This record gives sequence, structure tokens and C-alpha cells, in this order.
Amino acid sequence: MSKKESDMNTRTFEIQRIWSTTPHSTHLLKVISGRAWITTTGKMGQDNPDHVLIAGDCLQVHADQQVVIESWPRHIADTLTVRWNES
Repeated sequence: MSKKESDMNTRTFEIQRIWSTTPHSTHLLKVISGRAWITTTGKMGQDNPDHVLIAGDCLQVHADQQVVIESWPRHIADTLTVRWNES
């Protein structure tokens, strides 16, 4: 895969409050900066669908699994930046 094709499947963006999606293919979510409260659905037998991720942490989101990402800043100036990469 060329760098250009790879870039088309990767998005890096800031989440100010909340963002939700249900991807049609598996994706990897990586927190670049800040802290995120993440709720996932669609995994059978999962007791706790909530995750707290900080900078450097990753979470795999499976096809047709809804993910809700909420910025959860520790300080007023904290910014949540994530990378959303199709696997």
C-alpha cells in the first residue's frame, strides 16, 4: 500500500465534546493527546463497554461495533486528539 493510500484510511482529528460512529470495517483508535472516555457496543458477553484512554493508548473497534468517544479533560486547556485508522 502506498503512503497516499494509507493516508486516505487514516484521520487525525480533535474531539471537543463527543463523537460517535459505527464503522463497516475494523479500525484502530489511538489517543494522540488528552484523555478519552469511550463506550463501545456490539461485543457479546462484554461486561463493561467503557474504556478510559490517555495519550498513547489504543483500542481496536470491530466492524459494526458502535463507538462513542467523549473528551474527558483533566484540566480546562486539555485537548483530545485521536487517530482513527482503518485496519
